[in-house]
Amino acid sequence: MSLKSKAELQLTNNKLVDLGTEIDQLKRQVVDKEKQLELQKQEERDLQEKITKKGSEILERDTMIGDKEKKIYSLKKKTQELEKFKFVLDYKIKELKRDIHPRGMEITRLKKETNDMDKNLR
Repeated sequence: MSLKSKAELQLTNNKLVDLGTEIDQLKRQVVDKEKQLELQKQEERDLQEKITKKGSEILERDTMIGDKEKKIYSLKKKTQELEKFKFVLDYKIKELKRDIHPRGMEITRLKKETNDMDKNLR
């Protein structure tokens, strides 16, 4: 019986030692997991900061794009106005050329007449 008790005591002691090492191992795992969790929390905070910075940068660029689009629109409007003005000027030039052409013919006729008159005078 005493041998049996000693054997049971030895088994119990062995189980106790095994459980102690298992507890230590679990404690180390808990510490590692806590460190890992803290690192992930820090990484999450950094990423959140990056997200907010990028968000503000996007807003700034959106306003810049809006301003540039307004400028482009105004320049397109000016271009249209200038094209209209050009069209009017082209039309006026054509009209003036039409008016000049008969006068040019008249000038050549008058030159011819003057040449004829000069010949008659000579």
